[in-house]
Amino acid sequence: MYTNSTGNNMFTKSFIETTQQTGGSTHWFGKEQYKGYIVAARGHELIISIDEFNRGFTPSVYLQCAYDSGYNLAGAWCNEGKVYLDCCLHFNDYETAKQFATDNEQLAFYCIDGGYVINC
Repeated sequence: MYTNSTGNNMFTKSFIETTQQTGGSTHWFGKEQYKGYIVAARGHELIISIDEFNRGFTPSVYLQCAYDSGYNLAGAWCNEGKVYLDCCLHFNDYETAKQFATDNEQLAFYCIDGGYVINC
């Protein structure tokens, strides 16, 4: 079972607050990486309204599912009144990340060390 050293309630609060304040948040299920690429996996996302998210959405079930499915991290980002929660994988190699993004019909993926989005 997935557990967080700060406790699920504290993590949930932090995850929600960071997403609300910055428009996005990432949680690693292990050691956070500072280089490489993050790519979401098709079919492992959850989209909810920003209102539902702000009313106290609890992502613990979603995070448990992501962890149990072997993903490296879960991410959240806000766009046009919706919150997108994604199960993601980390890649060190650009070409592998790009191929995974293409295979998973993603519009873009994220370069960690560069701090920018790469369109597919």
